[in-house]
Amino acid sequence: MSESRTPFPTDLLLVVALTLLADAAILVAGVSGTLRILIGLPLILVLPGYAMVSALYPGRIPEDGAHDRDDPKKGLRKLPGNYGMSGVERIGLSIVASLALVPFVVFVLNFVWALEATPILLGVSALTLVLAVVALVLRLLLPAERQYRPSLGMRTDSASHTGSLGSGRSKIPTIFLAVSLLLVAASAGFAATVPPQSEEFSALYYASVPTGQSAEAPGPFAAGQSAAVPIGINNEEGEDVTYTVVGELQRVEQADNGELQVVEEEELLRQEISVADGENATQNLTVEPTLTGGNLRMAFYLYKGDVPENPSADNAYRSIHRWVTVNGGGDIEPPAATSQQLSTQPVYARPS
Repeated sequence: MSESRTPFPTDLLLVVALTLLADAAILVAGVSGTLRILIGLPLILVLPGYAMVSALYPGRIPEDGAHDRDDPKKGLRKLPGNYGMSGVERIGLSIVASLALVPFVVFVLNFVWALEATPILLGVSALTLVLAVVALVLRLLLPAERQYRPSLGMRTDSASHTGSLGSGRSKIPTIFLAVSLLLVAASAGFAATVPPQSEEFSALYYASVPTGQSAEAPGPFAAGQSAAVPIGINNEEGEDVTYTVVGELQRVEQADNGELQVVEEEELLRQEISVADGENATQNLTVEPTLTGGNLRMAFYLYKGDVPENPSADNAYRSIHRWVTVNGGGDIEPPAATSQQLSTQPVYARPS
């Protein structure tokens, strides 16, 4: 018996409501932890795909199992996507479609926005809402008796489907859906049980420069007098680390082959600094140089374990340096800057 009353699109309204709820909870309320995951999972795994499948298949399976695609009285020739689909098939394809749509959104955002959680959430939400509106319009274009009617029961349009799950015609899509769902479940289980391999690194950098001093050439220093050099360490190693910082003042000369070589050096300090995981620590290191001149390189080496007998940039975990002047002797202009002299920024290279 056909129904002339237009069915209420509860499924599409639920898609819109859950999408807006996820946006409000994550972006406005700022929920985190397990609750954030539970709220966000439907938006990633089901909602965008369901909206897309609803737009592609706005119709229901007729009671007699015939699709009547060629019946001009029902207007089905104008909308090729009017072939019906059962509720189980819709859910299965929704998950598969979502796994295709979300990476597509991320791919597009990679060219127009930063790959961060907020833009991705907004992009997936916008796509889901647009597809839901399109699905609603296409569904309303169908006669009321052919519009898809969501049902909580297992009879969802499939009880009277002549192409039953056991028929040869529908075995292939049924198997495909079953395999797809198994793959999704396996992937979700793997992601939940195996922790992600985060990038582990440390950074050593000059924390700040006193007012009136150049960032490239702090100082001048005075021989035999103490001075503070602010050093910062960023720990992203996944655990608390006690570092050792070694400071040296070096007199260098440029060899015939263009390489800089150390001709005289003195150790300024050797100090341990403990930094909690994920934290930045800033500390003023006290130095008291005795070498004088204008071609002096003040270098700091960072070590996670034991410090070698002869610390250098080659055996340090991280290293930074600046060119300084130490008054107390003949003022010598520093040599012309080379590519080796410009590494004054923090080093973020990953450990091998």
